[in-house]
Amino acid sequence: GGVEPSIDVTLWSMNGVYPFSWAPGSQKVIILMTDEIAQTIDGNNVSDVNNYALDQGFEIFVFALPEHHNSFLAMVRGQQGRLYTPTVNSETVFLQIRQIFEDLCIGN
Repeated sequence: GGVEPSIDVTLWSMNGVYPFSWAPGSQKVIILMTDEIAQTIDGNNVSDVNNYALDQGFEIFVFALPEHHNSFLAMVRGQQGRLYTPTVNSETVFLQIRQIFEDLCIGN
């Protein structure tokens, strides 16, 4: 319980706070899954995350409850198609994630 700093975690995944190694030329995709609204402990906001993602070439997708989608909308470029709703059916979530990657890899 408590604050789930999804805004900060997404930004930290991109800016090096977390020691991920993004290889030069790699396709950088972040899929955030949460059952909370967009939250921060560092004062960042979803627009900060979106701006950093655009500047650094990241693709962001969010799985959240429908009632929380608006809190993440600016993080995903204002594109409703980047917001998903998790279900209790793991096969549906798998197919949604698969579709994200097919759209990124095949669609572009």
